[in-house]
Amino acid sequence: MLPSRDDLMWSNELVPDTEPKTDVILPALDEAVRQALGSRGELAENAVAIDVNVLDARLNKELAKPRVDLFANLTAAGLSGVPLPAGQNPLSQFLPGGIGTLPGMFVGNYGQSVSNLFAGNFPTAQVGVQISVPLRNRTAEAQSAISAAEGRRLRALRDQIGMAIEADVRNTLQAAASAQSRLEAAELARRSAEEQYSSEQRQFQAGTSTVFLVLQRQSDLIVARSREVRARADLAEALANLDRATARTLEAQGIEAK
Repeated sequence: MLPSRDDLMWSNELVPDTEPKTDVILPALDEAVRQALGSRGELAENAVAIDVNVLDARLNKELAKPRVDLFANLTAAGLSGVPLPAGQNPLSQFLPGGIGTLPGMFVGNYGQSVSNLFAGNFPTAQVGVQISVPLRNRTAEAQSAISAAEGRRLRALRDQIGMAIEADVRNTLQAAASAQSRLEAAELARRSAEEQYSSEQRQFQAGTSTVFLVLQRQSDLIVARSREVRARADLAEALANLDRATARTLEAQGIEAK
């Protein structure tokens, strides 16, 4: 971050603006596991995959059964055109009276065809039933067996995900409890070191101690404070991991997803 060691910020102390929360009451194991199982995205993704597999299995079973399809079609045509001269019309032999005997709706250009189309002058309707009886449909039976095997795999995967989530919650909860205990011990050691340092200073002022012992107590106090800071950081990290394991990171940070 800094260009060189000569920068003024090199020797400045960095003080965190927000102190980490160390007085957090850890949840019970059953409550933490229930929260994780209800909020982790892995289980939700697996649940969607299982629902899709159920639909696939149902579709493949239906494909192996006889099928009856009822269909109906309704179409319309324009059926008009520009007549050719009498000598060039190959259909003139079928029209003894000439082209003038054709109804007006048959004679015309593209506009007449569109007019016939929208007027519905030449509709065609089809209604029917199509029945298909599969004889040993091996493809559908194979797809159905594949869907059943995939369903068993997804359910086994769901159990594995649940066990992995519970193991993750157990480990992070135990790590948070251990970090909390280490912090309490570090705070107690720091207070004890402060009292010993203050006592040694009073003894030195009274002439019953030496500079060596005062410096020794001072070094012990510095070590105790360093251990306390390290314990606070470890606890904050352990609590963050616990929030991740129980899917409470957004809730803990006050973030609402919409």
